[in-house]
Amino acid sequence: MKKVIGYVTVFVTVFITSALVNLPARFVIQKLPIPSQLEITGLQGTIWQGSAEQIHWENRNFGDVAWQFKPSALFGARLEVALRFGRGSELNLRGKGLVGYGLSGGYAQDTIISMPADVALTQVALPVPISAQGQLELSINQYAYQAPFCLNGHGSLAWNSANLESPLGSLALTQAVADLQCDNSTVKIKGSQKSEQVSSEFSAQLSPNYSYQAEGWFKPGAEFPQQLANQLKWLPKPNNQGNYTFKQQGRL
Repeated sequence: MKKVIGYVTVFVTVFITSALVNLPARFVIQKLPIPSQLEITGLQGTIWQGSAEQIHWENRNFGDVAWQFKPSALFGARLEVALRFGRGSELNLRGKGLVGYGLSGGYAQDTIISMPADVALTQVALPVPISAQGQLELSINQYAYQAPFCLNGHGSLAWNSANLESPLGSLALTQAVADLQCDNSTVKIKGSQKSEQVSSEFSAQLSPNYSYQAEGWFKPGAEFPQQLANQLKWLPKPNNQGNYTFKQQGRL
């Protein structure tokens, strides 16, 4: 009798597991309470491994997405999936990495998200007409969510082939790199860059109450554009090291 019960248990377990693994993604999505702003088209595959041709949020196309669940994470009481997304995105926003949900909430790790700098700049309201060139790349080594921003996390933000253009001239920044840290929803960023035209350092902190502090400096180099150099007279005088400094604080 024990053998019969054992065989039945194994059969039922295999049957349920097989049914879940092969459950069509289209069927699952239809049963979920999806927000009205979200539209998913071209669903293929299963909830275990599948893809969608296009993801729209508030009528903006974020491109395709493909996923594959990581069964090994189940042994740690986590649901984890490898994602790749962004092909065909109108913002040219692309990324890949691991995201999941565990006993402590949502998390991400080993995730890379990239976006052209000129596209990112269009999403920010600036008081002066400035355009940018190059590629922004956000690398998330580890991130755990907790309202409003994070439980903890660290990563980096790189601006490759960085270049700024304004009516007064262009400024080559080569590569700008910043380290990101987050602890109990306090976000810190610190970075620097150096080129023949200009060198600079900056740091900023965002607190859980949405207040922020930022400071930094820049120093014109040997090839600093003359048109921009003519405008430096309107700034406060540099310190004894030739650095033009700034500080700012406020609330988002």
